[in-house]
Amino acid sequence: MKKRKRLRRHPVWNFFDDLDDKNIGCLQCDFKTSSGFTTNLKMHLKAHHRNDYIQVMQMECEQRKEEGCIDSAPQGKKKKRTAEELETMLEAYKAKHGTELDDIHGNISPQALEK
Repeated sequence: MKKRKRLRRHPVWNFFDDLDDKNIGCLQCDFKTSSGFTTNLKMHLKAHHRNDYIQVMQMECEQRKEEGCIDSAPQGKKKKRTAEELETMLEAYKAKHGTELDDIHGNISPQALEK
């Protein structure tokens, strides 16, 4: 009998896939891990695939907006970041790393084309 897996709704799963019952692999490189926590997977993207990391952050922000988690986090044991907090984090990351991505689809900004 196969073990039941959790529903993977987080955008980071667009960049990773199951290799076997215990390991997960990056679709962009040879990275493998047995940790399926989305934070760990996002940290891999942040360190090794910046454009993909930015796309994940943008998609996560859009997902939070759709869920109605815009400016106040729900009460509970763990605080889920709001869309506003994610946008602030994303803008800070873009400013620090001078990214050339313009939108969620990875389109290059006109400013980057002028370089």
